[in-house]
This record gives sequence, C-alpha cells and structure tokens, in this order.
Amino acid sequence: MKREISVLNCQILGTERVKEYDLRLTVFSEEGIKRFNAVGVLRPTAKLRGALQLFNETEVTLMGGKITSATVIKNNTAISRDINRYYLASSICETLSGLLKDPDDYTEIYALAGETLANLADTDISCFVLFIEFYSELLALLGFAEKMELGEDLGLSQAREIIRELEQGYKLNLEYEIPNIMRFY
Repeated sequence: MKREISVLNCQILGTERVKEYDLRLTVFSEEGIKRFNAVGVLRPTAKLRGALQLFNETEVTLMGGKITSATVIKNNTAISRDINRYYLASSICETLSGLLKDPDDYTEIYALAGETLANLADTDISCFVLFIEFYSELLALLGFAEKMELGEDLGLSQAREIIRELEQGYKLNLEYEIPNIMRFY
C-alpha cells in the first residue's frame, strides 16, 4: 500500500499533547482547518520541535496524516512575549477553529490571519487596532456584514460585544445571527 505524500502551507492554531512525546496539531490552511499528528516532536532532540510552535506559519510535509517534516515560513513566536498580543492571537485561533469547520477555499482568510499574526509578532501597532481590523475584515470575508468602518462609532466595549457574540455563537453550536451585531453600525 502506497502512502500519499503532500505539502501544505499552514498556520499553527493549536497544539494538544497526545502521548509523552507526541502532539496533535490544529492547523489552518487555504483549504480550512485540519488536524495532524506530530509523532516524537516533544523529544529533547526532535528536529521538528522549533518549526511546529504555536502561531508559526509553516510548510509541512505529510505522509498518511502524520507530519514528517516542517519548515518555518514565518516565525511568530515573539507573540508569546506579550500577554496582550498572546491573548489576541489565541482569540484569533479559537475563532478560526470554531467558525471554519467546513472545507472550502479560505485563501483570503488565510492571508488575513497570516498578516495579522505577523503584525502581532513584528510591529508595535496597538492590539486594539489589530483586533478591530482583523474581526471586521473576517466578518466581511465571511459575508456576514459590510466592511466595518473604523472610527469613533466603534468603541472597545462594542468590539468586545461583537467578539463575545461570535464566540457564543460557535461555542454553543447555534445558528448565529449577525443582525444582532448590526445595531452597532
């Protein structure tokens, strides 16, 4: 039986320890959310360990659903040095994992997530500005709302309310109604 080998560019959204040295990775690619096993990646001498860090953009080679090699395209581990940026990156990863379960073409959303995570890692742009820009663009790309205008109309409490409603919608597996959010505009 011949195993299929494939190469995938992806953002690492989450890691879960499976066994003593193994991880189950949740990744986001242009095709959507996928989960793969990374066998032996937690061993002290593992070569894949650095490439499979949370928030990194990585090119992985897969064989039979297992990661056999990985190369970092964009190292975003600097996010973990600032708690506010880490919180925002985690929020982005949770939102993507919850909203994009069906396979589809997510090229634009993949680019948006990559750009936002890179900005979190490399720039001094305010977390609040990145937060608003990411979620407003995500809503527009998903077709839920017209592109939100940044300005005085949208405050921090309103932005938090938008995200809270989004998170409740997918965490409770309910049919989410975006018109509830539209009262802010």
